[in-house]
Amino acid sequence: MNLTEIKQIKKFAGFYILKTDRKEFKINTQIIDPDSLAELNAELEKLNVEWN
Repeated sequence: MNLTEIKQIKKFAGFYILKTDRKEFKINTQIIDPDSLAELNAELEKLNVEWN
């Protein structure tokens, strides 16, 4: 999934759901190393997208 295609990010039940016009990608945040999760959060926050 190309980060520039992401239109919306939803946090739900321990998952991040990244949505584009055509796809949906789920990331289970419960199994990610805390340092890696912090890096992921930082990158996702840079995106100019809607958060729910």
